Amino acid sequence: MSRILIASDSADLRGKVATAVGAPISAIAGTALPAGPPQLFQRLGAGAPIPQVVVIDTAAGPDDALALSSRLAAECPGMAVVLVTDQPDTLALSALRAGACDVVHPEATCRACAACARR
Repeated sequence: MSRILIASDSADLRGKVATAVGAPISAIAGTALPAGPPQLFQRLGAGAPIPQVVVIDTAAGPDDALALSSRLAAECPGMAVVLVTDQPDTLALSALRAGACDVVHPEATCRACAACARR
């Protein structure tokens, strides 16, 4: 199983990330993002490996995505967080301050997604 987790309701986005990395990914869907890492990892199920990369879709709410990114950065050092937003120019600085290592548009090409996954 891949060590990449995507938190998104978008099947298209989940498929694009899986195609970009060339492997299955772990995914959680739901209308609300988890409040923090424990709740996020609990949704993966018992025995699931802790991800190395977490991709967070901001469609459910940019403030919640930024808060989760900040908690992941503080509580899980070394874990890469990528935010997906249709407003990258608006959210990029806030995302980086919240510990995200990259911000991509949901219409980004598979090549751009793969580059983010390798960083």
